[in-house]
Amino acid sequence: MPARRVEEQLEALALLRESAPAEATPALRRALGGRVNLVVAKAAKIAGELQLQPLIPDLLGAFDRLFEDPVKRDPQCWGKNAVAGAFKDLGYSESAPFLRGLKHRQMEPVWGGEADTAENLRGTCLLALIACPDLDRGEILRVCVDALTEKAHMIRKEAARALGQIDGNEAALVLRFKAHCGDTKLPDRCLIHFWR
Repeated sequence: MPARRVEEQLEALALLRESAPAEATPALRRALGGRVNLVVAKAAKIAGELQLQPLIPDLLGAFDRLFEDPVKRDPQCWGKNAVAGAFKDLGYSESAPFLRGLKHRQMEPVWGGEADTAENLRGTCLLALIACPDLDRGEILRVCVDALTEKAHMIRKEAARALGQIDGNEAALVLRFKAHCGDTKLPDRCLIHFWR
């Protein structure tokens, strides 16, 4: 799709922020069904901002599509990031899409090699899992502990934040252990209150 046409679609979507939900919903639904990841991302963001719960099935469909040939269909994970953020904004609490996003790695070419562009997606999904009632406490703790060992420091930081939101001694003990092991990439404020 020509860049000018994409810009026009993005501008039209931005105007929907001022529309009534009944008026915005059909246009956002069409955009979520589109092929351009930037358009899907913009529609998802607006759906979350406007709290348009009826668009959750469309968001789920868009999320699934963006995983098909992801480097080509959703470079930089912009669409998937926006949809995961919209799920969180809308209070969506079924774990399946968040678990899928948490496992996703998207290696894309960069100067001198490849880089994983799905780190923000994994961080967003990790934090959202804390509120999913279909996962038991043990599974949430396992997911967070696994994330504490990720190579990407941003994921380790989000895992520490997620564990900090879980009540109980188990999460505090895991964070205390992580603090004692040391992780120079985690800010002190993530771990400091678990040293005591």
